[in-house]
Amino acid sequence: MTAHSSVDLVHREGIRYLRVRIIGTSPGATVGISEIRAFNYLRDDLANGADMSYADQHQGQNFYVNPNPSMENMGAGPGLLDVAADRGMQYTRLRVWNEPRDESSGLPTSPAYQGPDRTAVVAKAVVAQGMKLGIDFHYADSWADPGKQPEPRAWAQLTFPELQQAMYRFTHDYVRRLAGQGTRPDKVAVGNEVINGFLYGSEAADIGTTSPPYFDRDKDIYQSQPGGGLLWKYWKSTVPEEQVKYNQAWDRFASLMATGISAVRKASPSTKVEVHAIVDKDRLDKTMEFWQQLLPRLKARGVNPDVLAMSYYPEWHGSPDELDLYLHTMATTLGNYRLEISETSYPASGDGGAPMPNSTFPRTVQGQADALQRVIQAANDIVDNKGVGMLVWEPADWQSMFRAVPGMPGYFEPYASIDIFAKSAAKNILQDKVYLTAKGGSAPRLPRNVTVMRVKDKVFRATPVNWSQPDPQGTRYSITGQTPTDLSPRSSTC
Repeated sequence: MTAHSSVDLVHREGIRYLRVRIIGTSPGATVGISEIRAFNYLRDDLANGADMSYADQHQGQNFYVNPNPSMENMGAGPGLLDVAADRGMQYTRLRVWNEPRDESSGLPTSPAYQGPDRTAVVAKAVVAQGMKLGIDFHYADSWADPGKQPEPRAWAQLTFPELQQAMYRFTHDYVRRLAGQGTRPDKVAVGNEVINGFLYGSEAADIGTTSPPYFDRDKDIYQSQPGGGLLWKYWKSTVPEEQVKYNQAWDRFASLMATGISAVRKASPSTKVEVHAIVDKDRLDKTMEFWQQLLPRLKARGVNPDVLAMSYYPEWHGSPDELDLYLHTMATTLGNYRLEISETSYPASGDGGAPMPNSTFPRTVQGQADALQRVIQAANDIVDNKGVGMLVWEPADWQSMFRAVPGMPGYFEPYASIDIFAKSAAKNILQDKVYLTAKGGSAPRLPRNVTVMRVKDKVFRATPVNWSQPDPQGTRYSITGQTPTDLSPRSSTC
């Protein structure tokens, strides 16, 4: 650099360090750097969207971008997926339950929402919208999450080798079915939030789980054979018998996970495979133990996932800064895996607008937008561009991004916060500072142009600025400039 106050746009992917070389100075000049500012913009390979497994459960409800009593110019609709795709969501994840059951009674539900048949129908609607498709196998008949991972009723009394065979057939055949109907998944999650394992069997007594009610009530069925639950109670134990149990549980879990990954690979080699866990607040050590136990075991079995995923809800998992720490730790210590935030959400109302625990964002529509955009930023900024995207969980049903339209029963419209999906990605990067000198008492001569880089092709060009008239107050004042309408307002502080 030879000039004072130089501004450069660095747009090469993967940049982590900037080196500044001073190659010449004027006689007697003071050499130094007063400021370096680096900006990152959203990569175009980030796939942001939502888990919208409930998409076929909104009978009698109409979703439009702009519903109004005249029923004119209402925009995309009438389905949830119509609005989501129109507002810029690029990806939809759908869960699969084996044989959907009521969590309390354990009886099959009708309709069998989120079962294999209904999910296959929704998958067609997702692909028809031009969105990427993700599949989330719960390997359960009802909710599977960190607190419960019940085996499906049809597999509950199988021996462990038989359980592996059943899991392989179910996974392989369903992925093949989706591919055969023209909805090949872009990504498949083998299990859902499996930080404590999955497909619980007889080890549930050691885990201490009593949920869901049917799993606890019918122990003779659901807990008669070993499954894939992890025995965290023995982590760090120095008792030999407990160490054996801890490692045996890991081996069973890894064997089942390897079975699922192998089934996806065989059925659809181009589909990415994901393992989805969580990081509880202040429990990064547990999650790192999870990956450091699981990944070597998978490699030893000849398989490897493509994506390591996590859920992030601030009320349970910590602040956005903690999320950055989780992602950075995983990205720099676990190897060449891609990372995804596969579930997140933030409310647009409630509790008088007070922020959620561990967050600074108010519970308002703007706060919802800012909170979710912050998660997109976290995924985008993972070192070495390892982030693949962010998914909002059930945006019409949980911490909703929609509201009922007043005076129009059965009609719903999105909050303005949904526009983060279309507007978060930069189209242009504009020179944001102008350095000038002026004589005391004189207005500065502002430049007629500033530099802009077009993101899609990295082309630099000059763009004109219309500056406001200076309004000096003392020796420091601000001047606002307006660039063409496809760019952002600029300002210069003097």
